[in-house]
Amino acid sequence: MSLAARLFAQKALSRRSCSRALCQPRSTKHCLSKLSWKSYSTSKEDIGENGTPNKSIWDLAKEEEEEEKRRGVHRATTDDDEAKISAEAKQLNEQGQLYFSNGLWEEALECFSTALQALEEVLGADHIECSTLNVNIGLVYEKSGDQTNAEMHYQKALNIRRKVLGENHVSVASVLHKLVSALISKGDYDDALAILQQSQDILSQTLNTEKQVLARAKDERTMSECQQRISMLDAELGQMFNFRGAIHWKRQNWSTAEENFLSSYQHFAKSSEFQQGLIDDITAVTRNAVATMKKQGKMDQAIKVVTESVKVIETRSDAALPELINLLCLLGELHEMMGAYDLAEFHYGKAMHIARDVFGKVSDEVDDLEHSLKHVRRLKREEDEYRCK
Repeated sequence: MSLAARLFAQKALSRRSCSRALCQPRSTKHCLSKLSWKSYSTSKEDIGENGTPNKSIWDLAKEEEEEEKRRGVHRATTDDDEAKISAEAKQLNEQGQLYFSNGLWEEALECFSTALQALEEVLGADHIECSTLNVNIGLVYEKSGDQTNAEMHYQKALNIRRKVLGENHVSVASVLHKLVSALISKGDYDDALAILQQSQDILSQTLNTEKQVLARAKDERTMSECQQRISMLDAELGQMFNFRGAIHWKRQNWSTAEENFLSSYQHFAKSSEFQQGLIDDITAVTRNAVATMKKQGKMDQAIKVVTESVKVIETRSDAALPELINLLCLLGELHEMMGAYDLAEFHYGKAMHIARDVFGKVSDEVDDLEHSLKHVRRLKREEDEYRCK
């Protein structure tokens, strides 16, 4: 039996009793990390004068031996042993991702923890792949409602990335966001805001560097690659501002929350020009911004923001249609609240037409929209009758 298999069998017995006590998951969106089996480092040539990673920040893959020579690490195991354990850990990580995607937190935790222990014994606890697995373990705990353990594993991942990649690396910022999510769930808003400032500093510096590279780029390939990197940074900044807005929302600082949600929307909208899969983020942050505007009675501004989001989503593929329906319904609700029943009826009707194509004529979504249409038409008739009196 392989080392990873033995570890998995041992941990399956020891972890089962404690993992059963995990709470039901929250509905927050999480993304698991894959193992690349490369050691990531940033060389001196990649660092600008201000300490910010320069042109090679996204070209992270370095041979494991090169990184170990730099750090003076020596191993007792052979290269064949390392490759075998790494392959087994990678398989466990992939199995854990499958369990995670199906809501099987206990099984996912066993897979990730077993893979982590195997890699720590062979590659060392400070290896970059141990950071990846600590992030995945943290995500399982966070989805399970155990914010304390989630925070602990995010912190371990953060320490590794800072040590291996440097304080100002974009991969550090991505783990900072994971840590912030756990802190917000615990109500540690001051600590979360301080960490978000660190993230903003890293991402803003890196974004400025990439824009300088883009300005000097002369060939299409370099320009395209740089635009993709800028798009990824915009997405991270969008997430950062969304977290900040959420904290101010919880503190009932409506104006500051609105400002941050709008900044988040702008970054996600920019990023969506070059990246797929951000439409749900645009939809979510649009609803967040509208919620703060409703608290302040800014209905006209809310309608304007949703209308802009609809225009963005209408240019995307059919995969964005559920989000488009969501925002059209929101527009209908806002116009209904404003007493603009004709516009409310128009947007509800447009949403229902799309919903029939997406969900079928007989569906809960279509039923809800038909109810909204009937309601707004009744309000419209009552208003007309009142005016005729």
